[in-house]
Amino acid sequence: MLSRTRNLFELTEDEKRELAGFDQKIGELQRQKELKLRKLARQKGISALKLEDLESECGQPFVEEKEHSIYRRAMARDKTDSLRFESAYLCASRYEAPSRTGNKDTCGWVKGEPREERYDSIGPLCGSAGIRFYCRICGKMVGELQERVS
Repeated sequence: MLSRTRNLFELTEDEKRELAGFDQKIGELQRQKELKLRKLARQKGISALKLEDLESECGQPFVEEKEHSIYRRAMARDKTDSLRFESAYLCASRYEAPSRTGNKDTCGWVKGEPREERYDSIGPLCGSAGIRFYCRICGKMVGELQERVS
């Protein structure tokens, strides 16, 4: 009888607690990995907590672009070649405070562009589609461009 079937794989409270312990250990290891990646990126000069501490290859300072609204971005323009420039982004959501000095959940300013990922969550009643931008070091979402909303 289909109407009387129950969940055949029910867990006891002890089993649930044991599995939650695994989740906690996995989360701690993931956090340690993230901290190590951030430390290595700073040591290699790929990221810095303050924009003024991030050094460009062309020797020019990075300057934040105020008109960029998807995520916080900075550019360093080469004085010898007006077509050459370097970019950097801030590993922080645009909803976070701009200069939270005590915030440790950030890679800071990172050279290059964030990783892009297209998404399409449009359903029969509502949703959106567009591009999400993620930090290349830690994977944190730093911005989103909604192309369609329904």
